[in-house]
Amino acid sequence: MKKKPFYGWNITGLAFLILFVYQIHYTFGVFLEPLEGEFGWSRTSISLAYSIISGLMIVAGVAWGKFLDVHGPRKLFAITFSLAGAGLFLTSFVSQLWQFYVAYGILWGIGWGAFLNTPQAIVRRWFVKRAGLALGLAQTGVALGWIALLPLARALIDSVGWQYTFQLLGGMVWIVGIIVVILVKPSPESIGALPDGEIAENTIPLEQNSANNGWKASEALKTRAFWTTWLAFFCIFASLNMVVTHGIAYATAQGIPREQVVFVFSIMGLISISGRIGAGWLGDHLIQRGRPPVHARRSMIRFSALFMGIGIILLMQADSLLYLWLWAILFGVGYGSHVPQVAAITGDLFGMKNMGLMVSLMFTAFGVAGMLISVWTGWIYDTTGNYTLAYQVGTALCFLSVILSSLITIPKRQALSE
Repeated sequence: MKKKPFYGWNITGLAFLILFVYQIHYTFGVFLEPLEGEFGWSRTSISLAYSIISGLMIVAGVAWGKFLDVHGPRKLFAITFSLAGAGLFLTSFVSQLWQFYVAYGILWGIGWGAFLNTPQAIVRRWFVKRAGLALGLAQTGVALGWIALLPLARALIDSVGWQYTFQLLGGMVWIVGIIVVILVKPSPESIGALPDGEIAENTIPLEQNSANNGWKASEALKTRAFWTTWLAFFCIFASLNMVVTHGIAYATAQGIPREQVVFVFSIMGLISISGRIGAGWLGDHLIQRGRPPVHARRSMIRFSALFMGIGIILLMQADSLLYLWLWAILFGVGYGSHVPQVAAITGDLFGMKNMGLMVSLMFTAFGVAGMLISVWTGWIYDTTGNYTLAYQVGTALCFLSVILSSLITIPKRQALSE
């Protein structure tokens, strides 16, 4: 009898769609000028909605992670996709600034807050041996969303206006939500299967599978392992944030034409796919060759931080396209390489029982970095007249992450696999 295809790959595909839609948030910049022109609002006032969403991501992300563990993915995505789609759709009808904050900042923000962490938590439940590869494939949704949605939104605004563009994006969110709600399943056990589609005798031994040792969040938050991992990711996210939000302005100021800079930055996002899939696969390969899971994942985090740090050094020298392309290659590979590791190493450290909440707590590092670093980088520029100090700090943070990730060890409760 022919073996049925493992449904976990369907779950990976659904996670890809969710993470693709997640990137709608980063089309925000193309709406600045149309909104300013329509209503006369200042860019500071419009940008406050972005800050509202970043703050909500921390709170809502953790809440949705807990909701996932208790109520499952179908109810979670029915609610969050409904809210997110409604937020974008209603934004097309705003005429007052407070309405923009409610529709885009709050409704879209609350729904969107579930789109980064929860799909990765769900994928992690379906995979143990191939968790890195599955998470890397799912995360290509972010990279392709980076490439596709920004020019799509720009083209729609030019052709049908910003109002209809918000409506079409809201409709896209609802369509993806319907697909996800119909097809998503919480775990392989829910359909009588095992992680990776394995049969019982081929599953990873207990001492290598921390899914058998689920931690409560209150316990994990008291461990050095959680905070060392959190800080290692925070350093990476902070460096990433300052480059993504201010890098185009920095490179343009070095004399490289803006259109060329924007193109190279877009290609950097595409290059990151190689890191997402490659580092995900390599981490899994090291585990299958006998390396303890946490050791394999932290090696990938070190690789990511090192390449990003070297990339920022190249960006600081980028007075020509050659250096900018070298930056795009190294930084892109490094940027992509850490992405599958967040959910993967969280599962290795703390198990699968409370995976939604644990991954969400780990991703608060991303939210905190988003709230603080972009503003701080802008302040450095306003104060000193350049970004040099900011990018020196960014480089140092990457190398600090290399050190911190080397210190990640399994908590005492799981000392067996050390």
